[in-house]
Amino acid sequence: MFIPLKYGIERSPIGYGEYLVRCPHCEAHQWAEMLVSSVYSHIYYIPLYPGDKDAMVVCKKCGLKRYGVPINANLMTDYMEVRRQYRHKWFSYIGVSIIVLPFVIWLIFLLINVVTN
Repeated sequence: MFIPLKYGIERSPIGYGEYLVRCPHCEAHQWAEMLVSSVYSHIYYIPLYPGDKDAMVVCKKCGLKRYGVPINANLMTDYMEVRRQYRHKWFSYIGVSIIVLPFVIWLIFLLINVVTN
């Protein structure tokens, strides 16, 4: 029996704001609207782990729209503030939790066994 493996990368919006960015079209620092998204890997729609954050940027001066722009120091001057402000959503860590949880339970039972003996 063949069961197709459904996996890939998904984006989930985590915030919206207006920031001073370097527009590639205007070639100057301009105000732009940004929709920040959390990028995570999934298998059968269960999030495995969060990846990076990217943004959809719309320049206020020229109207240029860019999708999937990585958030880094080349894009904006207050990069570290934006990185801290927008966090990955809690559900993007479900896959990591599923993998780590059996080991944590095993360790707890092992410690309980050592303490009682």
